[in-house]
Amino acid sequence: MLLPDILRPFASSTLKNPEQWFTDLIGGGTTRAGVAVSPDKAFGLPAVFSVVSFLAEVESSLPVSVFRRDSDGATHKDSTHPVTRLLQGRANPMMDGLSLRQAMIASAELRGNGYAEIVRNDHDQPIELWFLDSRNMTLEIFDDGTLAYTYTQADGKRVGLRAKDVLHRRALTLNGFLGVSPLTICRENIGIGLAGEGNAAAFYGNGSVPNLALTVPGSISPKLLKENKRQWKEAHGGVDNAHKTAVIQGGMTIEKIGVDPDNAQALESRKFSVTDIARMFRVPPHIVGDLEKATFSNIEEQGREVVRYSLAPRLKRWETEIDTKLLGAAP
Repeated sequence: MLLPDILRPFASSTLKNPEQWFTDLIGGGTTRAGVAVSPDKAFGLPAVFSVVSFLAEVESSLPVSVFRRDSDGATHKDSTHPVTRLLQGRANPMMDGLSLRQAMIASAELRGNGYAEIVRNDHDQPIELWFLDSRNMTLEIFDDGTLAYTYTQADGKRVGLRAKDVLHRRALTLNGFLGVSPLTICRENIGIGLAGEGNAAAFYGNGSVPNLALTVPGSISPKLLKENKRQWKEAHGGVDNAHKTAVIQGGMTIEKIGVDPDNAQALESRKFSVTDIARMFRVPPHIVGDLEKATFSNIEEQGREVVRYSLAPRLKRWETEIDTKLLGAAP
């Protein structure tokens, strides 16, 4: 059997052609915007945090029900089923089912995949679910065609898990095995957002004013130059000192250099980044707080579209995995 490259555990990686696991390990690849992007860094963007938390919290708060089908074809809700207890009640002694599902969904949206180990009793029935960090998980295919998961514990020990014992929450998958996060595919767009946040932070840290040049007549010693810069930064740097009156002494003059962020359309760029991130996750902009184009007439329809086009496909994949791994359909 030909082993797909993407399933080779800890595949070889070079600096010229790094594998994704190596790129994420060292903090994410550098984008053309000049910043390194990784799922953890992207999560620091308010728009990404807003979308991921929205998807994880809304979906995990939905009730989970198991139905039984009678011989006549009628279905009945079984609120006492063990799977209902695991997903709706206690997943394990340390975590409730809602928190487990929320963690798995967030991991899938950020990194493409969310995992939980299924602990079974002597009768092969699931009795506990334990969250597993997707960053420590790899997939393998053995010679006999068996698909297995390998998890690296905190002590470095690698533990093999049967496919039937891993509840796997996938994002959109390109090969049927692993999910792919939009943060990985759209790395360049996320880089623009991170660069915009960094530029804004530097702008406010510099006193909320454009770059300035302090000009002195003649020449001064390096020591005096360093002291003048220190005094200016101490007196006018930071948001708390913004717009304070500057006192110029000794023939020194001040000149503005660079471009004002508004003139450089920095704010417009950040707004575009927010809309772009919402588009990546297939949610309307108002989900991330962008109400510029929202109206009373269209926001209700957008809410329905979230359910129909964003949540529904995710829920269907989730339902299939639960049915396969927890309700006895697993091989």
